[in-house]
Amino acid sequence: MDVCSLMQSKNRCLERFLRLSEKFMSDHRSCEGGLLDGLDRFQKEREDILKAISLLDKKIHETAAAIERDAVTPALSAAVKNELDRKDMIVRLIIESDLKIISEIEKLKNEMINDIARERKAGRLIGKFKSEWVPKSGEELDGSL
Repeated sequence: MDVCSLMQSKNRCLERFLRLSEKFMSDHRSCEGGLLDGLDRFQKEREDILKAISLLDKKIHETAAAIERDAVTPALSAAVKNELDRKDMIVRLIIESDLKIISEIEKLKNEMINDIARERKAGRLIGKFKSEWVPKSGEELDGSL
């Protein structure tokens, strides 16, 4: 396989990675459980794609190193540059998508922290109410009669 074909394969993997991120966001925005429901599966699928990209990177480096100097034509250089530019564009889109996902997860985290704080405050208020209410209610008088 030539270096351009390998780079195209890598870019297809990157596009798949991007689609996965975009699908994760769109599928989980309307979901009751939100982003956290499918997070484990999402991470596993991303790891699988990253493994494939890593293997392709290794093969690209091996193939590029084996190219003879006189085999590097202007057409090959232009094709390689085109694939590198395409990769850069896809990576920028992945970063934007990941920043959106991180932002949504941060919002969920903050909501959970606020919910926990409200629950603790409510528990303290109930405890305080009970500790004040029993002596005022005369309950100890019922026990002595």
